Amino acid sequence: MLQKSLDDFAVTYELNVYSDDPQAMPQLYTALHQNILDVFNEQGVQIMTPAYQGDPDQPKVVPRDQWFAAPARNPATLTTGAKTAAPPTQPGLSPF
Repeated sequence: MLQKSLDDFAVTYELNVYSDDPQAMPQLYTALHQNILDVFNEQGVQIMTPAYQGDPDQPKVVPRDQWFAAPARNPATLTTGAKTAAPPTQPGLSPF
């Protein structure tokens, strides 16, 4: 994890990862982004856009027990053909 810059309204980080399966990169990026959002959400940290107008009175996070409220579906329970959807943690994803 590199801290690339400390800007006026945000910190810019760069996360470098490696996969030995380049065909899986779209799914790996999806799982990586989901995990980042989930961990920030679990810790009560809001990811805001730089153009927001003001801080809300209460954090805008989703409690874990509501992550898959309708119409959302838990990706771990979805199936596509013979394969199940990727779990939140990808075994082929590793930092370098």
